[in-house]
Order: sequence, then C-alpha cells, then structure tokens
Amino acid sequence: MIYVDTSAWIALQLHEAKTEAVQAWVEARGMTGLACAEWVKTEYASALSIKRRRGDIDDNHFERAHRAFGKICVAGPTWLSVETPDFFEAARLCADPATKMRAGDALHLAVAMRCQCTEFLSLDMVLNDNAKRLGLGAITL
Repeated sequence: MIYVDTSAWIALQLHEAKTEAVQAWVEARGMTGLACAEWVKTEYASALSIKRRRGDIDDNHFERAHRAFGKICVAGPTWLSVETPDFFEAARLCADPATKMRAGDALHLAVAMRCQCTEFLSLDMVLNDNAKRLGLGAITL
C-alpha cells in the first residue's frame, strides 16, 4: 500500500505548487492501493478551515474542496484506523529533536509503518526524509 499524507489530498483539490504533479500522479495510477489514516479527515478539514480564515481561498473553493474530498473518502483510499500503539510510536518519533517531526506527521508515519505500507507520498520534505529513514519508499513529486 502507498500511504498518502494530507498535503497531497489538499494539493489535489486546491491550486498549490504541486497540484498538477499530484493530479497527474493520481490519474496515472488511480486510487487502488492507496491508504491513509482516518486522522487525514480531521487534518484535511483543519487545513481547509485555516486556508479559509487566512483568506487563501474563498467560500466557493472551500465548499468545493470539502465536497470533492467527501467523494474521495467514499470511493478512494483504504482508511486505516489510528490505534493506541500509534500514539506511542508517534511520541517516540517526535522525541528525537533531530527528526524535526511534528506530532501529526509522526502519527501518519506510525500508522503507515504499523499497516505495513511500502511507500509514502507527502509534499512535506521533512516528512519524506523521515519516511525514508524508517524504510518507507518516499514518493517525491
């Protein structure tokens, strides 16, 4: 399975620096074999709300992005539960200052590792570097 981080789902719906690359990647490979933690739903909603509050997107873009992601949630990736051991693993990953890991990013990696994902897609280079360090194949777009 390929774990897809929230940053890629956001770029898929909004005009971001990597939007075209993410769209081309998803179109070329489809949704089969993609996975992400249920946590992505919360993180996606938060990211959209932040963008709306800052004025980065208007109400129309906000609503369209929510609807489009809702459709992806139904038809798209395999949804992976976040379990208690994932929080302990995420804390362990964050405990090393050299990793520069944020809590939510560490949680993504903990779930991906527990669920034996083989590759990891994120637009966050720190997260990709840590995925590689942990033995996941980091997909860089």
